[in-house]
Amino acid sequence: MALRNQAIQYEEETPFRPAFDYINKDLDLLFVLIFLEMYKEGKTEINFADLFKGNYWDIDDVWDEVSDTNDYYSIPDMVIEQATFILEDVRIGKVVGVGIKDTKEALRDLLIEIAKIGPERAKEEAPAYFGSVEQLTFLESQEMNNRHLAAEANPDRTLEILRLKDRGLFFTKKDGYFRKLQSIIIDLPAHIWISVEYDSEGISRLESEIESYFEKFSSDALIDKLPRYQEKRPYFAQQIENFYRYVSRLNLIGNTVNIPFSVLSENGFEAVKILKYLQLKGVVQMRWSDEGSWKVEFAKVPITPDTLLGIHREQGTPVSAPSLKTVLSFDYQTSVLSVGDQKIQIKGPDQRELLNIIVKDPSKEWFFSEISELYDHAEAINEKKFYNAAYQVNLKIAQNTSIKDFLLTTKQTVQFNKRYL
Repeated sequence: MALRNQAIQYEEETPFRPAFDYINKDLDLLFVLIFLEMYKEGKTEINFADLFKGNYWDIDDVWDEVSDTNDYYSIPDMVIEQATFILEDVRIGKVVGVGIKDTKEALRDLLIEIAKIGPERAKEEAPAYFGSVEQLTFLESQEMNNRHLAAEANPDRTLEILRLKDRGLFFTKKDGYFRKLQSIIIDLPAHIWISVEYDSEGISRLESEIESYFEKFSSDALIDKLPRYQEKRPYFAQQIENFYRYVSRLNLIGNTVNIPFSVLSENGFEAVKILKYLQLKGVVQMRWSDEGSWKVEFAKVPITPDTLLGIHREQGTPVSAPSLKTVLSFDYQTSVLSVGDQKIQIKGPDQRELLNIIVKDPSKEWFFSEISELYDHAEAINEKKFYNAAYQVNLKIAQNTSIKDFLLTTKQTVQFNKRYL
């Protein structure tokens, strides 16, 4: 079972980077979510292959990072170094050891892989595999030598020691596990196992940070907080729409869609973040450590942008149009919008400023450029962020009332729907 109350001594007193940096970058977040899932399942040994979801070379910012830094020889190098570093840096656990459970089985599978590529390619690529063959045979020989030494030191247990079925080899950081296993990590990731201890207090703390992050992420408060090597972040509403279009192309079996790992290379939305947001909201159920693809079960079908955002409407029910003339107000200090009897908390700063400006003249059709100029003053006009802010306000109101069209928008303008004024 997982060590849930173990006091862990970390090498550094404070993290090298804040947890936000890892939550904010999709691939780093994916590693974190896999570790958290393993913890909840009570698994203290994690197969290295579980950290691979598709071909990471296809993800633009991964390619840029590996190419620019020259820190890694291969994607497996990058994955094991970053994943194990992140585990400890966000203070959710510690790597006890990294190793191979059965050297003979690993060597057999390596030889099978070489045979599969055929004699001609084998001649060309033999040098690339030779390091792993050499290292596996060396480690096995070294292990047997250690057993003989142990048997000599314990004559009464000689047969027991030499007949041990367990052929596992695990190395600590102090042993230099990466140096000992590097070629095998590259060629045989499925035979590498990572043994970990968990920090239950750190996990609780990180899960709270993750929830807080997604509240801000979904209100576009992090629109400019880009992770390294990422050039832009689409607005949340746009990401949801793009994800909806993507999922609509896949086959729906009952309420389940198998989402291929190639989704990680999509540019219209941040796949890990969108899926985690939907998971937190109870819209989907899934396992991050799935093999082959993510089996994603949706709480509501058919899938629509509304169901993804948790908005449920009864089909055929007429939408009432209450008179809001005397009960429409916005309190700038508390960010509370009063619509009828509903008091709605507005969280995004752009949404707050939008409402604060247009409520001054509710009957006016406001240009987004005009709102941007009033808000940003001398800064560059940004119409797009206020278009998205209007979308978010409508979404908030739709989630709390029967009104879907409280704000009417074009690409350039926004105004209150006069039927409610």
